[in-house]
Amino acid sequence: MALFTQRFNFLREKMRPPGRDRALTAVEISNGVEQVTGQKISASVIAYYIRGERQPSLEYGALLARYFGVPTSYWTDEDVSHVDRDVENFQKIKELKRANVERIAARLGDFTANLDALSDVELEMLDAILERFRAVRADDEKPERRRRSSS
Repeated sequence: MALFTQRFNFLREKMRPPGRDRALTAVEISNGVEQVTGQKISASVIAYYIRGERQPSLEYGALLARYFGVPTSYWTDEDVSHVDRDVENFQKIKELKRANVERIAARLGDFTANLDALSDVELEMLDAILERFRAVRADDEKPERRRRSSS
């Protein structure tokens, strides 16, 4: 198997959403590349890369590297163990974030079950926290911020 194919499939596997047991699909990568870079690589072309039937052009290699958050040299350098470690750590961070979100949701469930028991001050505090969360999330979802953070 070609070096590009090995590394590409390693990233597909490692960058999958936490809790999912299968790698990113060609369609997910195609959509993700377009979302991050504003340029499209068709899912059928990505499927060729997955199967090792084609190698990307320099342009597509750069787009894929940007999407995955790795340097373009990742596809060709002899030693990329430092990048692989970063990818492994990134996946662990995503899993921890998910666990924290689930823990927070469970705690929020405790609150919502007893909303009548909360004081007006406690309700205002919860409302302020949720508004701050919405503002941060809306800022994170702006396309220019995503592009900047993925470079």
